[in-house]
Amino acid sequence: MNWSEALSKNIRSAKIERNFPLAPCTTMGIGGNAEFYIEAEEIEDIKNIKSLENSEGLKLKIIGGGSNLLIRDGIVNGLFLSTRRFKGINIKNAGDSFTLEVKAGTSMRDVIARTFSLSAEGLEHLVGIPGTVGGALAGNAGGKGFSISDNVEWVETVDTKGMLCRWAKDEIEWRYRSSSLTDSGRIIVSCGLCVKKGSIDRIKERQSFFWGIRGNQPYEYKSAGCIFKNPEGYAAGKLLDDCKCKGLRRGDAHVSTRHANFIVNTGNASFKDVTGLINECRKRVKESKGIDLELEVRLLND
Repeated sequence: MNWSEALSKNIRSAKIERNFPLAPCTTMGIGGNAEFYIEAEEIEDIKNIKSLENSEGLKLKIIGGGSNLLIRDGIVNGLFLSTRRFKGINIKNAGDSFTLEVKAGTSMRDVIARTFSLSAEGLEHLVGIPGTVGGALAGNAGGKGFSISDNVEWVETVDTKGMLCRWAKDEIEWRYRSSSLTDSGRIIVSCGLCVKKGSIDRIKERQSFFWGIRGNQPYEYKSAGCIFKNPEGYAAGKLLDDCKCKGLRRGDAHVSTRHANFIVNTGNASFKDVTGLINECRKRVKESKGIDLELEVRLLND
């Protein structure tokens, strides 16, 4: 039995799609079609799919909110497992603090809105960050010296054998815009985030501060967020600006004139258009500054 037959036999509670268009699943609006695609709503689906990857050689790719993902054009082989239906927030109250038990497919926008409704503070630095909680954990999202890891109590993952494991915060390696959570092919499925009761005025003030920081980002266009990580001691956007990358274009892909660390899709940009701009930007910064820029977005080139 090959893995596609095993998939059809073992997954019954979620619909398996073939030749599924991926561009609408990403914030960049770019990508070809998935050979197979499934939106898991139950943890058992995720565990079964992960088991098949191990036992049947399934080519598995995870997609959440698609906010930092660039997918190549054409047919992309394997199975795309989407977590966008695997969502929900459960609140545990302990006096003046709360633990938000959040499923990985929950949007960061919904998490921020829920904390605001509780007058709970601690996650204001994540205001304006798109995508899902799973993606934020994998990339240790944040800004201005703050990261989601500051609020993590625990994270649950499904391992290569389909087993559910819970990791305490200090068992996870937290890095700048990355973490060890997806090492060895694990899938993030849920987490506990700690917040505390606060002043609604202070929460609004901090949210406004972080919105202000991100105010120069080109939200009016489709993008994948920041393309490059900030090298130590530098801002990637400033390096790109200094190297006159703003306004560069390939087809409908443009380096934003508002923020040089964003590449925007102004129409029907292709994967090749965007990666061509990425390569040109890297080349300019390397030649001018001697710095190798590291990608923050994930390229899925089969």
